[in-house]
Amino acid sequence: MTSQIRNRSRSQIRGNSADKFDDDDKVIATTSEVVNVEYDKSAPSRSRDDSVSVRSEKGPVTAFSGISAFGLCFAVLNTWCVLVVSLGSGLATGGPSSLVWGFVYAIVCNLALTLSLGEAFAVYPTAGGQYHWSSIFSTPKYRPLISWITATTNIVGLWSGVSTQAYLASVLFQTIGVVANPDFAPTTGISYAIYLAVCIAGCVTCLLFTPRMNRWLDTGMMIMSVVGCFTLVIVIFAMSKNKASASFVFTETANSSGWDNMVIPWLLGLLQSAFSFIGVDVVFHISEEMPRADVEGPKILNMTIVIGGISGLFILLSMLFAIDDLEAILGSVYG
Repeated sequence: MTSQIRNRSRSQIRGNSADKFDDDDKVIATTSEVVNVEYDKSAPSRSRDDSVSVRSEKGPVTAFSGISAFGLCFAVLNTWCVLVVSLGSGLATGGPSSLVWGFVYAIVCNLALTLSLGEAFAVYPTAGGQYHWSSIFSTPKYRPLISWITATTNIVGLWSGVSTQAYLASVLFQTIGVVANPDFAPTTGISYAIYLAVCIAGCVTCLLFTPRMNRWLDTGMMIMSVVGCFTLVIVIFAMSKNKASASFVFTETANSSGWDNMVIPWLLGLLQSAFSFIGVDVVFHISEEMPRADVEGPKILNMTIVIGGISGLFILLSMLFAIDDLEAILGSVYG
């Protein structure tokens, strides 16, 4: 009697285990369908290249090459341009030391973040990105809520990033006007009109250009950004007469924020460095239009931080070493 009970219990356990494995297979199959990669267990094991080729045959034709995908990501971040535009606010809140060490800290933190996200990206290269991964990795009970919160946060962040980039571009145009004509004093209406013009120009470019023209634009903007970075570094060092000391660049602090102590202004200065890496997730959302996204995607993700960090550090140090009078810079119309 006891042996019969044991045999029956073992049969039930085997049955429950088989059901569990079937459920897991369904989940895996469902997930594979989402990323358009199907795995046949009866077929011999295929290499990563074979899996990607199956996805490419079923999915849409890839619109991005590796270089154009990197060009888009690098152009969206444009780390060194953000540092140039936000230099004045960083010098006023924290000073040169806050900008330098804050930027180094931002590079390390963002690289740690992209290395972690790259693991998920290599397994699930989908255009959903974060909200798809949060759905896969969360429990079934809270999966819809967590996925919805992640997606909403992501889309609001993308909206904010695009609007901020347009604002920075409008600030650059106004600065060009001040440099060309020192008597030019843009009003609020003029500033807002320039901002709207930048937004409209961006929309028109995306809508009217063909996909191939947009890929050329991505690659061209990357090349222009790299060339512009090196050109600006050379011109700054060649044209600046007096060079700042190393102690000024790496240890000097400044406080024009109104706070009594130096801690909060120095921490506020870190915002400029963190802001220069906004938009790194753009490669996730084009993964289904890339060849070998599970391999090339994580590489592009990390190289965007590395190259953006190196170019940004070159620009930042060149500008700070060219400052010989911090108070004059902050008090000028350009500061």
